[in-house]
Amino acid sequence: MFFFGLRKPKIHGLIGYYKLQDWYLSAFTDEERKYVESKYRPFGGGAEGVGELEGTLTERKITSVSSPSSSMFLSGLSSFLKDNSSLALRVLEKAEKEAIRKNDVNGLHFTYRWMIEFYYHDRDKISGALDKAIDACKCQIAIAPKVAKEWKKEFPNRPLPQHTGFNQLAIILEKQKDYKEAIKLSKDAYKQGWSGDWLKRIERCEEKLKSNK
Repeated sequence: MFFFGLRKPKIHGLIGYYKLQDWYLSAFTDEERKYVESKYRPFGGGAEGVGELEGTLTERKITSVSSPSSSMFLSGLSSFLKDNSSLALRVLEKAEKEAIRKNDVNGLHFTYRWMIEFYYHDRDKISGALDKAIDACKCQIAIAPKVAKEWKKEFPNRPLPQHTGFNQLAIILEKQKDYKEAIKLSKDAYKQGWSGDWLKRIERCEEKLKSNK
């Protein structure tokens, strides 16, 4: 059925800049959009030269941005929705699709980073959340070599930072007393050069493995 005379509201701001209007209008209700817009209060980021940055999500006309891709922007947007993981994960699902569509490995890396945080946070509240956190860890780990390559290209004199997927999955495996897999994972992270107390974790898990025999 067609409703003539009804127009979609015009969306400007960062949502408009990244051509996410149709998704934004269909993915959220009016009330949910108001909530998202009330929570998006970046400090010194998002759009350049727009003063207080109020209205930069959907109202102001944006001509230049600091976020390099739509996926990076969306993963950043999700970080403002910590009080509503359902909305945050909806944003991250779109971020993942955008990153895959554009072959944006860095966008995927940060998308999975936030997915891990939200799913793991809700592991005791939502059925299946822990499994989804583990899946997000594995997805982030799978692209870790490509991300490391990009990091070294951009920051040749800086060590790799900590890696959420490796860290969180190692913690989960150790809690589950799967010490063999925790050791293997930690060795992989250490070999790739990601920052962290990998040698200490390996030693600790090896001791626990011996004590269980």
